[in-house]
Amino acid sequence: MSAENREIELKFEADAAGLAAALASPLLAAAGPETPQRSLSSIYYDTADQKLRQNRMALRMRRSGRTVPVMALKWPQHAGSGPFARGEAEVRAPGGKLDLSLFDPTIAAELQRILGDAPLEPQFETRIKRRSRTLHVGGAEIEVAFDQGEIVAGDRRTPIMEVELELKSGAAADMYAFAARVAADLPMRLSVVSKAEQAFMFADGLIARPVRAQSIVLPSQLTCDEAIAFLLPHLLDHFLSNFAALRQGDDPEAIHQMRVALRRLRTILGILQKELPCPEFLALRAEAGRIATGLGDARETDVFQQLVAEDLRELLARHGVFDDLARLVEQRRAAVYRDARALIDGPATTIFAVSLQAFVSRRGWRATSGADGLQRLTEPAEAFARQAFDRLYRRAQKRAKGLEAQTEEQRHDLRIALKNLRYCSEFFWSIFDHERATKKFVRATSAMQDLLGAHNDAAGAQHVLSKLDAADAAGFELAKGLVLGWCAHGGASSSKEVRKGWKAFRRADPFWE
Repeated sequence: MSAENREIELKFEADAAGLAAALASPLLAAAGPETPQRSLSSIYYDTADQKLRQNRMALRMRRSGRTVPVMALKWPQHAGSGPFARGEAEVRAPGGKLDLSLFDPTIAAELQRILGDAPLEPQFETRIKRRSRTLHVGGAEIEVAFDQGEIVAGDRRTPIMEVELELKSGAAADMYAFAARVAADLPMRLSVVSKAEQAFMFADGLIARPVRAQSIVLPSQLTCDEAIAFLLPHLLDHFLSNFAALRQGDDPEAIHQMRVALRRLRTILGILQKELPCPEFLALRAEAGRIATGLGDARETDVFQQLVAEDLRELLARHGVFDDLARLVEQRRAAVYRDARALIDGPATTIFAVSLQAFVSRRGWRATSGADGLQRLTEPAEAFARQAFDRLYRRAQKRAKGLEAQTEEQRHDLRIALKNLRYCSEFFWSIFDHERATKKFVRATSAMQDLLGAHNDAAGAQHVLSKLDAADAAGFELAKGLVLGWCAHGGASSSKEVRKGWKAFRRADPFWE
């Protein structure tokens, strides 16, 4: 697909009050006459087995009044393009007839490859009333669309209310900076789920599922500057892609994946700050840490609930205290999940996300790099990665000294050092031609990290237990003692395995050398 067919769009979900506030906001006042309200009817097509959706594509036919219908195809761009950019191709389709040959030959050929002889069928329809305005912000021309309508799937309907910012020309960084002002000023929440994907899930009766971290494969021959611009949006996308799953359900994996994404972001920002000092690296890293900490209670409660329900269920039930403890944990989980949803829906989290994307769009790290830093940015990413690996590897070895006699705090520091080394391996493994050695190293690092993590069980359990509202729970003290005793025994018994794990780590040769 051609890189020229690109749409940069940022979307906010709103309720009726939020949409009214957006329409009345001076911040979103038009630079010229407002476009009259239009009625947009879009029918989305796919094969019976949804081949386009499987390839993360959406094909629609849109009608608006008496104008010629427009056929559009949308698709994801490469992994480093970030959560707000996607491919888009639009062509006029007289009579509203699907004719894929109207697209650019490259796009038509790709569709033919995907679809084969499978016929396209209508899947659902969106009916939208849209008001739009054009704004000029800095060097950017932005179209603001105020959408209100519904998704129609058979005889079922669900409402849509959104405000979209689309870059028509100029600098994307200016649009992202403007989006931060919108988030701070108006009662709306950021969304990265397209109308098409919302409609597919509604039509199929599904809710959003957690999104796991995808393997990072850096394009070959990248410079350090290009690698930074690839990695940061990729990690941001992973974080934002789990918002919908948390909003719509309570799968523990959504919280877990958001925290993984934030930890990975903090790791790469920390590496970059060490090698290429920049105040914005520090500020973004601190904000990622704040959000991760805010999600910590939910994650800790999830881990504790799993411990109680799986590892300790039989023990607790034998003493007649399982049901009461499980009820208290579920009550606590409901409360911390409300807090987690409020955190991701809040303006500060949106401002963090769009500020990070703005920073990438303007390559903000260049401004503070100096002559030496700018020279490093033009060098191959491989050279930068080797230096980062050497430093992180030395740090892990230093923090492992006297391992058997270490305190819990010292072992925690070692675990963090190993985690950073593993994440760095996941970022840069593809630019080294040693896949087998890389996998061995990552496995050993991850195994050692997990073994050290077992020592956190008691502290995490103690924290959750201290937060439970146990005033009316008979047998709570007994349940508490059983849990903490089990955790202490598990931690003490893992010391031998920790020693073995460290030896395995030392035997895994650094793949970057």
